[in-house]
Amino acid sequence: MVGLKIEKMVLPKKEFEELKKLGFTEDASLYSHEHAFKWFREKHGLYYSVHPEFYMDGINFNWQILWYLPRDKWTIHNVSDGTYMYGDNHEYPTQEDADLGAIIKMIEILRDGYGSYSTRQDPV
Repeated sequence: MVGLKIEKMVLPKKEFEELKKLGFTEDASLYSHEHAFKWFREKHGLYYSVHPEFYMDGINFNWQILWYLPRDKWTIHNVSDGTYMYGDNHEYPTQEDADLGAIIKMIEILRDGYGSYSTRQDPV
């Protein structure tokens, strides 16, 4: 497409430094939301799902983080776990706000452990 400008959303320095502490090794000139989400998926099995909600006065974005359960926790109905949905209070009016909120939560999950954010009765 002619004239299409794609801007890369760069991670704020604070979140980039937190990711480096967790083993993120991307070049500082490339640290974008997309690179961070790819790293979370490939290295830690964390997946991000975002859903826009449309209102007469604007859009709000809800998001959730999901992951596979360890095999010994699988049931016939459930092989995954995740966080609750975030954003119901209209705190993410843009996709970029939602992306950054999810990245911050993924950092917390890795730092604090998956069980702290589980929606299950028997968190892993």
